[in-house]
Amino acid sequence: MKKNILLLAASLCFGSTVVCAHTKQGITIDVCGEPKVFPANPQQVVVHDINMTEMMLALGLDDRIKAISGISGWYKSSEHAQALLKQYPEIAPKNPTLENILIESPDMFFAGWNYGMRMGGEVSPQSLARFNIPTYILSESCIHQYKANNTPSQSASISLLYKDISNLGKIFQVEDKANEVILGWKNTLQRIAKEQQDKHTKPLNVFLYDSGDDKPITAGKYGMPTALIAAAGGKNIADDIETSWGAMSWEVVADRNPQLIIMVDYNQQTLQEVVAKLKAIPAVANTDAVKNNQIIKLGYEALTPGPANIHAIEKIAAQISAMNQN
Repeated sequence: MKKNILLLAASLCFGSTVVCAHTKQGITIDVCGEPKVFPANPQQVVVHDINMTEMMLALGLDDRIKAISGISGWYKSSEHAQALLKQYPEIAPKNPTLENILIESPDMFFAGWNYGMRMGGEVSPQSLARFNIPTYILSESCIHQYKANNTPSQSASISLLYKDISNLGKIFQVEDKANEVILGWKNTLQRIAKEQQDKHTKPLNVFLYDSGDDKPITAGKYGMPTALIAAAGGKNIADDIETSWGAMSWEVVADRNPQLIIMVDYNQQTLQEVVAKLKAIPAVANTDAVKNNQIIKLGYEALTPGPANIHAIEKIAAQISAMNQN
């Protein structure tokens, strides 16, 4: 069945100007440091994950989303996630297969490395290009491509989010809306920075706890949480780890003594359960954050690149400011 679908898709794309009208000259966008051509104003897009879906919605592109993937299978069972699942068909609960995507006949796929695609995996910009389906790659995830190509790269910054919104604005011909959204976000971050400056807020050491028992999974140098924490007036204690998301030992966490811990909320544990869990780990029980119960929860979509990043920065900044007053 899978082979037949792939063969059919190939014959349609290479033999018909109707099915693959999106092969017409479009717009060239820089994606992971390489020029890529996209159809002007795509109409039927498959979008992976909740954060990238929210980018589309922030630009008023609700009607351009044909299908989504990667939401129900990753414990993102928030009310917002459930609403998206009611609004759009989900073609795969986790990472989509090539077949899943081709069945939809999209004119664009929006995903990222480790966000629906794996380096060397079945679904990639190269495999989709065989069927004239362009792929827009989430900018934060380009680090995986840069590493594979030995390309120098910078640590994560909020400018990566701005770049994605700007690029999507160009692709979908909603540049004015994209500029408006970005300006609103910049104004919010400028307000936060000024408030902290006025209060003489001192930066605090912050640890992002994603998951893991023996070794915690956290965000490193290239993960968006590092940028969010910095924008909120903190310092990620794992910002020297050469990865976007990876493991570090509890002993290193303890040695770096975070004053605030951010837990990625997958709607699986209450905050009280997390606090109890951390207090039961000898290596971290005596860190300032655990001793003083300075632990907050933020949703997955707030900590991966997307519109919810701005609220995440506001919440982290408010917590850091409050801690400075004590």
